[in-house]
Amino acid sequence: MMDIYNMPWAGYWVEADGSGEDILRETGYQSQPVAVWRWEMRGRDAYGYGLTTEAMPEIKTANAMAKTLLKLADKISDPPTFLPESMADDEEVSLEPGAINFFRDPGMRPFEYAPGAGYPVNKDILEMQREKIRSIFKVRYFLMLMQMEQSGRTAYEIRERKVERITAMGSIMGRAQKEYLDVVLARMLWNVLSGGASSRLYTEVREKRGLCYSVGARYGGRSSGWGACSVMWVPRRIKGERPLK
Repeated sequence: MMDIYNMPWAGYWVEADGSGEDILRETGYQSQPVAVWRWEMRGRDAYGYGLTTEAMPEIKTANAMAKTLLKLADKISDPPTFLPESMADDEEVSLEPGAINFFRDPGMRPFEYAPGAGYPVNKDILEMQREKIRSIFKVRYFLMLMQMEQSGRTAYEIRERKVERITAMGSIMGRAQKEYLDVVLARMLWNVLSGGASSRLYTEVREKRGLCYSVGARYGGRSSGWGACSVMWVPRRIKGERPLK
């Protein structure tokens, strides 16, 4: 008997902070329910690597610099104040906004520490780090592809530039098509066919060409842990019908 507990793929819901022994929900799938593609492969490692792995040093540096910049901005907006030693026990000294403090000696007045000289330099360095991160994530390529049609160029120039950009990203996006789009397409066809929709596919083609189609979506696992999918459309001639032109 084929039920949710005896399917090729199992799904379990457990508590994220728990030990994993208490299963909240259990279900099953006829095909792989998750499609994950790898941006980059290194050696024989089955696991993929993304751009975040490459950009991690720059990201950590930018985070540390942003933290320093926030501290510096806090000191500039609310700087520490120095008081004369003789006023250490004076409870009437107030640094609140609009406060009025009386004193006798003009040279014995509070003064502020102003560390604002390093703020522009730190801000420029942080922007440099951000630009490095944008470069690693290929932001310019994708922005150029999206903004190309709004730049007033001719259709021929837009097409040529898009081909140039896509060619530069072809080796990477090819893996996305193979490991993500093909898997999603195979699962979609599997769901359609398993729902009994095969008899309604290509009705017009069958009527006009005298053909019927045997459609199959297959998903198989590999030893590396990643799956390979294939979609087969096999034409079979119906007896007594005219040949295909």
